[in-house]
Amino acid sequence: MKNIFLSSLLILFGSCYSNKATGSYWVNKTVYTKVGLHYQEGVHHSLNILSGANIPVGSALTVIYVTEDKAKVLYGNYELTMKNSYRVSRKEMDLYLGTIFSEKPVKYEFPEEFQRKVDHGLPVVGMTKNQVIRSCGYPPVIGTKSTGLDTWRYWLSKYKCIDLYFENGKLMDIRDAEFNLDPMTLLTY
Repeated sequence: MKNIFLSSLLILFGSCYSNKATGSYWVNKTVYTKVGLHYQEGVHHSLNILSGANIPVGSALTVIYVTEDKAKVLYGNYELTMKNSYRVSRKEMDLYLGTIFSEKPVKYEFPEEFQRKVDHGLPVVGMTKNQVIRSCGYPPVIGTKSTGLDTWRYWLSKYKCIDLYFENGKLMDIRDAEFNLDPMTLLTY
């Protein structure tokens, strides 16, 4: 009877532990970026500031490890940290990784006049909303409550933003935005 009880406890507690929930679902996998990922000093934040270097959409990465709020990945021979703040992404780490990574190779076609900007993870007037997301990554929910809206906000630095204006699903204008809050203060790790 004691063995049955202990076995039941192990099964119960074992079922509470899920590889995917802890992010270990992604560990030791080669993944492909669904969106452009910007990083500075070896770190990509879920806030997705559009400055620094960019990993273009469709790039292969290898996931080394994942914790509750960060992942370590290899991009070629370069080791990067992917930091996620739930306050910014509104997603737990494994779901955030599922938003930006695919287990299958990703290929998106862009018009030739957009390709150079896409390689740098930047928006171009004339892009569709989907092309902007593939090029720049998702706009942070701090400045854009829904991608269904016609105005999206991205940060270029701690205090500089741009607003993207869409009409009928196409990017029509990009303007500097005034914003006096340091978005990095919203990150909690």
